[in-house]
This record gives sequence, C-alpha cells and structure tokens, in this order.
Amino acid sequence: MKNEKAESNLNDDLRHHAEERLKDCRSDLVGSTKDDSKDALALVHELQVHQIELEMQNEELKRAKLETEEALTKYSDLYDFAPIGLFTFDTQGLIQEVNLVGASLLGVERRNLMNRHFWLFVAPKDRPYFDEFCKSAFETGIKQMCELNLLRDGEPIVHARIDGIATDDGSLNGRQCRIAVIDTTERKLAEEKLVQHDAVLKAVIESSKGPIFSVDRDYRYTSFNSRHADIMKALFGADIEIGHSVLDYYTDLDNRINTQMNIDRALCGESFTQEAFAGDDALSRRYFEISHNPVLDWHGKIAGAAVYARDITERKKMEQELRKARDDLELRVQERTAELQDSLEAAKESVKAKAAFLANMSHELRTPMNAVIGFSSLLLDDNLTQEHREYIEAIRKGGEAQLAIIDDILDYSRVEKYKVVLEHQPFSLKHLIGESLEMVATQASKRGLNLSHTINYGTPDTIIGDHGRLRQILVNLLSNAVKFTDKGDVSVSVSSKSVDGDRHQIFFAVKDTGIGIPQDKMNQLFQPFTQLERTLSRKRDGVGLGLAITKNLVELMGGKIWAESTPQGTVFNFTIQAETIPGKQLDFGKMDSGIATARFQGLKPMRILVAEDYPSNQRVLVEMLKRLGYRADAVADGKEVVQALERQDYDLVLMDIKMPEMDGITATQVIRKLRPENGPKIVAITAFALEGDREKCLEAGMDGYIAKPVQMRELAEMLKKCADEASKDTADRPL
Repeated sequence: MKNEKAESNLNDDLRHHAEERLKDCRSDLVGSTKDDSKDALALVHELQVHQIELEMQNEELKRAKLETEEALTKYSDLYDFAPIGLFTFDTQGLIQEVNLVGASLLGVERRNLMNRHFWLFVAPKDRPYFDEFCKSAFETGIKQMCELNLLRDGEPIVHARIDGIATDDGSLNGRQCRIAVIDTTERKLAEEKLVQHDAVLKAVIESSKGPIFSVDRDYRYTSFNSRHADIMKALFGADIEIGHSVLDYYTDLDNRINTQMNIDRALCGESFTQEAFAGDDALSRRYFEISHNPVLDWHGKIAGAAVYARDITERKKMEQELRKARDDLELRVQERTAELQDSLEAAKESVKAKAAFLANMSHELRTPMNAVIGFSSLLLDDNLTQEHREYIEAIRKGGEAQLAIIDDILDYSRVEKYKVVLEHQPFSLKHLIGESLEMVATQASKRGLNLSHTINYGTPDTIIGDHGRLRQILVNLLSNAVKFTDKGDVSVSVSSKSVDGDRHQIFFAVKDTGIGIPQDKMNQLFQPFTQLERTLSRKRDGVGLGLAITKNLVELMGGKIWAESTPQGTVFNFTIQAETIPGKQLDFGKMDSGIATARFQGLKPMRILVAEDYPSNQRVLVEMLKRLGYRADAVADGKEVVQALERQDYDLVLMDIKMPEMDGITATQVIRKLRPENGPKIVAITAFALEGDREKCLEAGMDGYIAKPVQMRELAEMLKKCADEASKDTADRPL
C-alpha cells in the first residue's frame, strides 16, 4: 500500500512539471523569431508525446493498483480462514497479527489478542522451549520448530506444533516472526494411547508362559518375548536379535524348511494352529500348540506374521492319562459286562429252573388232588349216611382248600414275572358284582352275614377290561371280609369319575363289620406270605398271598389299593382305569356255578380214549364220563395212545401231558402227522397250569385244555363242544 502511494505522488510531480514547461514554451513562441518558433514547436511536440506516455503509465499503475488490492483481499481471506493458527509477533513477542483459527485455539477474540505477549499463552513448563525458539528464529533467520502446550482459560489443554521464521520486510515495524500453530492434541492423545496400548501388549506378551514372536515379510524379527528368546537360546545356542531372520538360527534343514512354510502360509493370509514337540527324549519332551496368524498394516495389507506357541505338555500328559483311564475303564466295563452277562444267563437259568419247579410242583400237587376231589365229588352223588357224607364233604373241602393254595402260589408267580396278560372285553359291572357276591354267598350265609352292594348314580354299567381278573380281585376281598367277620354285614360300593373322554376311573370299596386290623399291622397287609395271625391257634387258613396278588392285579389295571380299619370293621378301597361304552347295555346274564344234570342230557355219543398214567386219576375220569353217559377206554402213556388209534378210531382223546415212555405233546404231534385230515379231537387234561401251558398244548395240535382237578361241569361243556364240532365236520365232509 505504501509503494502504491509513492508511485502516485511521482506521477503527479511529473505531470505538473510537464504542464509548467509547456506553458513556458508557449510564452516564448509569442515573441520569438521564425527559427525559434520551429524549435519551440518541436519542443511542444516532445512534451505532448511525453504527456501521452505519462497518461499510459498512469493507466498501468491504476490496473496494477487494482490487481494488488484484489490480491491483498484474497491473501486476507486465506490468512483468516486458514485451517491452522497464524500469528505474527515482533522481537518483543507482542502479537501483531492473528487469524481466526489462531484466536480460536487460544479461546480469545482476535481484537483482544493484539499487542499481547504470546509468551503468556504458553504453558509455564514449556516457556523455556518457546524462548529458545524465538531466540533462534531472530538470530538465524532459519525456520524453527518446537512442540509445546498452549493455555486456554489458564489450562494447558492444547498441544501444538509451532513452525516459524523471522523476516524483515523493510517496513518501519522492523523484524517480525511469523509462526504457524497446528493443533496436535488429538494426535498426541492417540499417540499416548498407542504407547499405552503397546506397553500393555508388550507386558502381556512378556508375561505369557508361551513363546511369542513376529516377523516381517522377509522373516526378520520385529518383536519377541523373553520366553521365545530363552527357547531359541536353549535349542540353538544363539541370542536372537530384532532385524535378524528367524530362519538363520535354524541349523537343521528340515526345521528351517518347515518353519518357513508355516510363516509363508500366514503371509498368504491363512490363520491356523498345529501341534509340535521339541526334544528327542520322551521323558523330557515338550509339546506345543503353535498358532500362526497374518499381521496387517494400517492399510489392511499383510506386513508380516505372528507366531504364538502354547506349552501343552501337561495337557498331553493328562490326555494320555485319560486315554489310559478310559482304556482301563473300558476293560473293566467289558469284564463287568461279561460278569453281568454270566449273571444274566445264571438268572435266566434260575428263572427256567424256577418255572420248571413250579410246573412240576403244580403237576405233582394237582395230580393227586384230582383224585381226591374227583372221587369225593363222585361219592357225594351216591346214597350215603349222614356221617359218611360229612366225612366225604370234609375230604372234598380239604382238597379244594389245598387247590386254592396251589392256585394262589401259581397266580403270584405269574404276576411277579409280569406274565399276566389282561383281556380287553366289554362286560357289565352290575353282573360282575352279582357273580362275585354269589360266589361268597354260601360262606356268608353259614356265618349269618348280610351281603349287599351299591352302585352310585352315573357309574357306567358296561366297561372294557378283564372280567375274570376283576372278579378275582373282588372275590378275594369279599372272601377275606367274610372270613374275618363273625357278625354283621359285608358290602360292596362302586362309583366312578371321567378322566379323559370315554376313559373312567372306577372306585370300589369292600366294607365289613369284622374284627378290624391293628394299626401296627397295616403296612404288612399287601406283603406276600404275610399273615396277621401267626399263632398256632389261628382261626383262619391261607398262606398270605391273596392280598399280594390282588395288589399286583390292581396295579396292572392302572389303579391302586389301600385299607382303612377300626375295631368296628375294615374297608378295602381300590381303583382301576377302564374305557366305557356310552349308551350301550349288554345282557351278560348270570353264570351258573352248579351242575344241572338236565344240562348234560342229550349229549351226542362219542368214542373216547383217556390217556392218564396216574391210576386214580384215570379211574376218576372214566367214572365222570360214565356218569355223563359215556364209556371210555384208558391207556397209561402216549405210546399206548398211538397204538390204540392204530387198532380202532376214537372221536376224542383226553390226553395227560406228563406221562412215561411218550408225553402228551409228543403223542399229539405224532397223531397229527399220521392222521392230518381225519384224526380225533384231542383235549389236554393236565396238572400243568402255568402261564403258557395252554398255548403249548394248542400249538402242538390239541383242540382244548382242561386243568386238573377236573370239574364235572367243565368236562361236560368240553364234551358238548367237541361233539358239536365233530357233527359240523361230518356235515361239511363231501360224500
């Protein structure tokens, strides 16, 4: 601005001088000669030319002035809005110029910074560095640089880098220092965090129990921890250094190649883990799990590889111990399994032996009982004196009591082995209760007891279940009630509630007014072979299996049983689960337990052969058949049966199972093989009454099954059935 003003003044002086000379020349022309006029005219022309040149120079100066003003405006804008702080201060440190960013850095308005000492805004601890900066700048005239903390509101919160140089522009202001202040606070904080992070990382790496190191793309060490250095020293006898290739320390070529291949995989961007060991001695050998990972630079490019090895020797030892323990355990399991298998086989053999024992026991007990009950029943049909009838009746009752004990033992054996298969057939609850009461009616009548039953409203009459087993439960409980009641009543009540759709829970209660059960004996009620009367003078008989069998049957039907007792009587409660047939009433009628002679009249004549090795049983069967109107032949074993059939034809063979020479099963198979089309009907008459015995007989080719002791009614029904089937076969046979 000052140069422009000087140039403008010079132009004005030249113009004024030229105008003065031009006036003088014109005055001289007025009184001069002709020659003088020529000279004057030339001078005027020269002055006019000079004036034109001056005017042209003046225009150029105006243009230059305008360009300079525009440049100064641009410079001022750049200065004010520069992204860094710009300051100008004199040799005393007083601020002469500052831009907006500079004022913002110090937190002071720009006009309030003029002629203030910049030194006041420097942190006290950094002022010596700033003084040295200013001294060097003014003395040398060379660019200087320093880093220090600036104050804002009296607090050193701005970390800055200062670049500056001292200049002398020839003005009256003398030498000045122009500085650029760059705010590096965020960078400084980031650097401090990075340093802190590096320190933590180095501490973690150094504290690691496993060796860690990193290399660049040329396999040169960039870092490692002391654990790695110690291992390399122990293995190769050398001290490793940063910048040296890790491959140079490997003396073994295979190890060197393997290490290089693994690092190359990481340099290709692969992260992987593998196991390795060091040391040839198995006792001192160390195992390592080595992880290789690529190392990325700030641009995300792979700059090297990092390797971390974790000592897993202890884990390997534990794994070996676990494998050994597992192998030992497997061996023990195999041995134990073999022992259990042997025990299982022994148990199976024991079960087979038990089953065989029960079968033989059943046969051996039922066989003589058949004679006892059979002959006593036959004698009762004869004309006897009262005394003899009482004797025979006592014999028959004793036999029936013995048979009941045998049946209880067999029933308990079946239930205990879960061999009881429940039937699922519809039957009437009302008729079942009537049948059960009828079966104990004679005994109750002799004791002068009243029998009654109640079926609550809403209880379904027709249910689906096992009619025979449910009757067995009720008869057992009713028999006990009658047995332990000297006077009063025995009653049955039934109720139900719906469980799910057509499925109901049926409640039964058998109540008596008997002697009651002591409370300390209640927990023994349903235990097998347990009787509450244990004295030699006990009044009631039995082996104590009835309630145990009852409990098992109730549970098989999905229910439970319990008892409540006082000195005035006992109530046995039980439940079962059963499906119902809504709205359907079936007429089952009552079962006839007696033998009506008329019922067996009109039986069709048949030729019958009795196969029985026990003479008394053979005689009983022949006599029963005789009283039913049949004449029968008798043989003692299966071989004689086959021989008898070769001599003549028989319509029916009553076959015992256990016989000498040839048993009944084998004899039946031989007969079916010899005469597959027109052979006789064969009905098993056997003392084998265990689960599955009936099925074995039918599978062998028999047509029916009667368990000993044989009842007259049961025998008559079997004869009628066989006669009807024989007639049908004859009618269907082509002529």
